[in-house]
Amino acid sequence: MGVDAKTDPARPLSPPARALLLEAALFLAVGGSATLLNMIFYVGLVNLAGTLPTYAAALSFALVVPFHFLSYARIVFPPDRFDRALLIRYVLALALSFALNVGLVGIYWGHLGAQPIPAQVLGLIPAILANYLTFKFFVFRSAIVRVPQFAAATVLSLATVSISAITIYAAIAAMLIAAGPAPAPGAAAALKAVALRDILDFSASLPQLLPDLIIKLNAIVSGSAPSILVILVTGMTGLAGLLIAYASDQALLGTHAPASQRLAAGLTVLAGVMVFHIAPADASTSGGLACAFTVLGATGAALASSGLIGRPTQPGTAIVFGISALIAMLSGTAGVLVLLMAPAGLVLTRGSRWPGGASPFGVHVLLAAFAVTASLIAGTPTYQALLFATLIAAAIPALVTLVEARAGGHTAAAIATLCIALAVSVLAYGAIVSI
Repeated sequence: MGVDAKTDPARPLSPPARALLLEAALFLAVGGSATLLNMIFYVGLVNLAGTLPTYAAALSFALVVPFHFLSYARIVFPPDRFDRALLIRYVLALALSFALNVGLVGIYWGHLGAQPIPAQVLGLIPAILANYLTFKFFVFRSAIVRVPQFAAATVLSLATVSISAITIYAAIAAMLIAAGPAPAPGAAAALKAVALRDILDFSASLPQLLPDLIIKLNAIVSGSAPSILVILVTGMTGLAGLLIAYASDQALLGTHAPASQRLAAGLTVLAGVMVFHIAPADASTSGGLACAFTVLGATGAALASSGLIGRPTQPGTAIVFGISALIAMLSGTAGVLVLLMAPAGLVLTRGSRWPGGASPFGVHVLLAAFAVTASLIAGTPTYQALLFATLIAAAIPALVTLVEARAGGHTAAAIATLCIALAVSVLAYGAIVSI
């Protein structure tokens, strides 16, 4: 089945698609193991040996090389034969990813002021992508790989995917660069002592019990390193964006949109959520962490209330809603509003003709209503950012469907999504230069 062919949700994946997914899963599994080893060596060299981050990145990279090569050669990309040419290609590819990793660590740490751990995270992401492309098409393939031919709509969708992926990376970088320096050893010890004394005292932090507990644990474990909190905020924002992108993808699935267009739209939604949360994602205080938890809890509750993952009255869906609502309620005063999603979801799903019990846009309706009400009550820009991100997430599948109906093809729909991706990229660039 071609990339632009219409997809049937009930149709199983073709053998080439399954093989590609298996290859990607093995690559990520091996890469994740290698990355974990890399980070263990890196953190040990920086925190225990006092090595400079750029030197630590180089040494940790070199220590993982034997495991790196043998794992990929035996598990992911078995070569036709092991010879000198294979080793030369591997060294060349490794030199590229090595230069990306160490060079970006130097830029983020030495010039942009990021902390060592966030700098290494940002340096590893492009290095991992470079590894996949060079290993698949250059290192472990003795024959020259021909460039595949794609339709115009697929080329535009690939362009949208690339722009959205770069935008997501830029949003993550902007969040991680915002992490301030860790406290001095004396101040860190004092914060740790206070956190150990007050770890079970929740009387003064009931409106933000969950984020305050995590801040205390961070003080005990890492001496209140802000980088840990910013990484946590970034992860929660990204998870909320994935949930919203999933809801938007269900709207496109109903119109039998091609896989390339669905991927492009989903990444654009995720990029929009990440970018719109750059400014209020300040994790140096409990406020930024509380807002991130509240947004994640509200997104999960909206997904459960909308019926998209099952009827709200089903036990499994009710458990998802309960956990999400609890996260939101224990994170901020606005989190209590999440409870209103339950009756609203029952009204939305009543008499619905959709297989899941509600239109996929029900998630966007619930989130938009929550964002408006929460911003009026709490007055924080985070919920206004959630509103704009939700509107973008709802607009993309509606725009794609409208353009396809008017134009009779997928090319115009891909152009529309590409324009949104470009606009979000401009916002990401503006956020980075303003830090």
